[in-house]
Amino acid sequence: MRPFREQHPDLLICEEHISTAKSVALIKEDTSGNTVCTVTPHHMLLTIRNLNVHTKCMPFLKSEEDRAAVAAFATSGDYRAIAGDDTAPHPAKDKRVALENAKCGCWLPHGIGIYTRVFADAGALDDRFVQFMSLNGPRWWGLPIPDAHDTITIRAVKEGDIPDPLPIIGADDVIVPMGWPDGNYAARIPVGFVAHEC
Repeated sequence: MRPFREQHPDLLICEEHISTAKSVALIKEDTSGNTVCTVTPHHMLLTIRNLNVHTKCMPFLKSEEDRAAVAAFATSGDYRAIAGDDTAPHPAKDKRVALENAKCGCWLPHGIGIYTRVFADAGALDDRFVQFMSLNGPRWWGLPIPDAHDTITIRAVKEGDIPDPLPIIGADDVIVPMGWPDGNYAARIPVGFVAHEC
């Protein structure tokens, strides 16, 4: 990245779904403002120790050091960090296989709740959250800024609550939200998510 950036200093670059401390460092060192990133909820919350078929994603989950660096940057208020949940609703038949054969991508109907929890844990559930979720992206891509009256209300329903698997109409299958135990849809794993309502 560094030689490429030096050759093209005015090129606008968005690193999608960063997952490493190294990516964070590369973005921070470009003080021109021409390099930004998107951050998923799962790369702020999980590490390689949480890897299973429902958390398998690209890029893969990394170390605790990487997770902490990504979460700290995203919650810092830096305008170069942008929400990008990368939700991927794969049918369970494509996920309930051996890990190496499972499709990549997490289904995150509770993504806003996960972002909320990470920002709350960082003491950043304030203007930094609003900037990250609603303003940094539109400003970067030159899109209209949401109107001040365009709001959602986020309400904690139950600690550890994860949405139910979603039946696929016309198929004998479901889409399983990240956080459910692999192959056991009768019980939820409380992993610190906060449910939300819009």
